[in-house]
Amino acid sequence: MSYKINLIKSKKPKPRKKVSRIAIKFSGIVSLIILIVMFLMAHLILQQTRENKIKEMEIRAQFFARDAREAMLPRPDLFQLFFSVQEMAREEAILYAMVLDKEGKIIAHAVKEKIGEKENSTIGQKALHAQKSMVQVLKQGKELFYDVSIPIIVGGKERVGTARIGFSQASINQALTEMRKRIISITVLVLAGSIIITTLAVTLMVRPVNQLAHAAREVGRGNLNQKLTIKSKDEFGELAGIFNEMINGLKEKDLIRDTFGKYVTTQVAEAILDGKLKLGGERLVATVLMADIRDFTRMAEMYPPEEVVDFLNRYFTKMVDIVLKYEGTLD
Repeated sequence: MSYKINLIKSKKPKPRKKVSRIAIKFSGIVSLIILIVMFLMAHLILQQTRENKIKEMEIRAQFFARDAREAMLPRPDLFQLFFSVQEMAREEAILYAMVLDKEGKIIAHAVKEKIGEKENSTIGQKALHAQKSMVQVLKQGKELFYDVSIPIIVGGKERVGTARIGFSQASINQALTEMRKRIISITVLVLAGSIIITTLAVTLMVRPVNQLAHAAREVGRGNLNQKLTIKSKDEFGELAGIFNEMINGLKEKDLIRDTFGKYVTTQVAEAILDGKLKLGGERLVATVLMADIRDFTRMAEMYPPEEVVDFLNRYFTKMVDIVLKYEGTLD
């Protein structure tokens, strides 16, 4: 009974495709550039938002001063001034609103107890003597406060009073907080998109490099049956063409080396391939050794074939080693 054993070759698992390290580095560089650009843009946007918020308060103060001027002609209407102050104080982010006469006495204020008081603070005195609208910054503790003052002028010349409103940095920060959230959200989306797109794009771009690296690795192992099929017309395609030409040159050299090796030594074949030896020959001083075994015919007849072969093997081992040691050629 005979048995037949079939050997089944196990399939090797396909190697997982690795993400290109170049793509990771390039994505990191692009992400860093985007972060820097977004940081600068965010700084400019937040700065512009802060300035716009202050300008918005100045515009509110202008309207407030206009209402106060109308209430002071032909003589101050305290009820209308009080109503204008209360309306302004109820607006978002406004901490206080007041109207002062030309002497600096408060004639209308959101807090009734302050009406009739003299404004002697440094900010108040600066606002009283300012000839045009002015924004002053006051720091109380860790928080900043802004005071906007508008001179009330009638007839284009006579100053009859000053309108002032105040607001804190907190109101500006509230607007900036919303803006920051939007900028952070946009930055995260842009970063995620740029990383994905950059990684995919660079991975596709460096695919020919991976093919070239694999082919070069195989050539280093002695496998010259490699050919790149990169058909792009860019630098990668040019590099693939040069690589294929190199492989063909190596194959031709191997063929010539093998062919010459049948007739000359390896050193002579290498010299011919390297162009150090002309195919037409060169004149050299050389030694020719012609060796013969005396009475070999009679010896071959007398001794058994096994002994003759053993003798020849020992003889050629000695002779060939010496000839090759001095780069000789065997004929």
